[in-house]
Amino acid sequence: MKRRILVLMILFGGLLISANFHKFYVSLCQVDHNQETGALEITMKIFTDDLEYAITGSSVFYGLGTEHESPEADSILYRYILRNFHIKVDGTLRNPVYIGKEVELDVTWCYIEIEEVGDFKTLEITNKMLTELFEDQANIVNVNVGGRISGVLLNGTNPTRSIDF
Repeated sequence: MKRRILVLMILFGGLLISANFHKFYVSLCQVDHNQETGALEITMKIFTDDLEYAITGSSVFYGLGTEHESPEADSILYRYILRNFHIKVDGTLRNPVYIGKEVELDVTWCYIEIEEVGDFKTLEITNKMLTELFEDQANIVNVNVGGRISGVLLNGTNPTRSIDF
């Protein structure tokens, strides 16, 4: 009898949890200053289904990370990144070079780099990735410069922050 009640409680609890489930919209971005090359190496971790929806803007399917991936997927992804992710180094906008992407299960890792940055005092980071789709999108950006780590939380209402070094 106790076992049956326990099973019913678990099932009922599961229904309550799933009825109140709300998808969490978040991306992670890591910016590392490579002291040897003077470059900013940038890694983004984004949910693949959200990214696919963002780059298509419609029912077009690019099949990120699948055997059905469109040959133009990388160029479309890069254009989306250029529209929504910006870094100013000491007040000067610097365009990133697209390195590539990897898709793991339900996330896509995007790799870009800003070459020949050298030493700097301020980074101004804008990250509007997915904010045009989800009003509660949060973009977490961590920056590592010479072992000093700073983090910012960016969203649709506050897409830009400066970090001084």
